[in-house]
Amino acid sequence: MEADTEDQWWTKHDGENAQDEEDTESPDSENYVIAYNKSPFVGALPWIVGLSFASLIVLAQLTALSGAELIGMGCISLFFLFAFSAVLLTNEELGVRISVNTEKALIDVAHRGLMTELKTKSRIKYGSSDHIQLNTRYEETTSRDSDGNIGTATATYHDIQLSRSNGSRKTIFSTNGPLISRGRAQKIGKLIARITGLDYR
Repeated sequence: MEADTEDQWWTKHDGENAQDEEDTESPDSENYVIAYNKSPFVGALPWIVGLSFASLIVLAQLTALSGAELIGMGCISLFFLFAFSAVLLTNEELGVRISVNTEKALIDVAHRGLMTELKTKSRIKYGSSDHIQLNTRYEETTSRDSDGNIGTATATYHDIQLSRSNGSRKTIFSTNGPLISRGRAQKIGKLIARITGLDYR
C-alpha cells in the first residue's frame, strides 16, 4: 500500500503542515499570476446558443398549432425556459480562473457563476520534482430514448494534471470535447508549467 496516496500528497507536500494549507490569502493578491481565466458569460454561451436553437424549432411548430394546442405548447415552452434560466443562474462553475502563487508554490483553481463570486475549489501544492501533463480519459454514458431503447455515448475528457515522480497525480482542470478542447487543454497546461517553472510532458 502506498504511503503517499492521491488524497495526501497535494495537501501535505515537502514538509508543509496543515496550517499552511489553510492559507486564506486571496488569489487577487499580487503574489498570484493568472494562468487561465474564463468568464462565466463565455461559459454560458453554449447553453444560450442551444436554447436559442430549440426556441426557433418550437416557434416554427407553434405556427402550425391553434387554440388549446397553442396554449398548451406555449405553457410547456415557458416552463422549460424558466427551468433552464434557473439552472443557468445557479450554475457556479460556468467561469474558471487558475492562479499560481510562485512564492508559496500553490496552484489555486476557482469557479464562479453568473450570479456568484469567485470561490476557490482547490489549492494544489507543487514541488520542483513535479511536472505538468495532459491525460485523456473516456467516460461512457447511457441514456434512454422515448421508445425505451438504451443508448450509449462516449465523452472525451482532457485532464491537466500535476504529477509526482512516484506516479501519483492530481487533476488541476478538465475540458471535454473534440480536438479543439485538447488544443485548449495543452495550451493551458503549458502556460501553467511555464509559470510554475515545472516541466510539461
